[in-house]
Amino acid sequence: MILHYSTFRYTAIPLGIIFYAPGEGIQTFTYVDDLSPIAEIDDEIDLKLVRCLLLGIKEDIEAQKDFSIREFTRYYVNEFRFDNEQTVETENVAATIKQLRDSILIQN
Repeated sequence: MILHYSTFRYTAIPLGIIFYAPGEGIQTFTYVDDLSPIAEIDDEIDLKLVRCLLLGIKEDIEAQKDFSIREFTRYYVNEFRFDNEQTVETENVAATIKQLRDSILIQN
């Protein structure tokens, strides 16, 4: 199976990841619970607003038909941005998602 993903960041800090595996019916966005790392580098950021942004991204992705990571992510630039789309081939999509989530997202 092919798994596409893209990491969502605030500056260099990973906040979430889009996962898209059309062959498995997976189209989701997972994000961190702890936003304190961004508060440490930006004392003026509104963490409630960031949490709303993350939830909104998740809802938008999961509601879309004919989803494309490239099309979805191209509107995010500057401090809040998505990395370029990455693709991996895997036998076990769920295990690969867990591995990527655990290695990319910082969970306290």
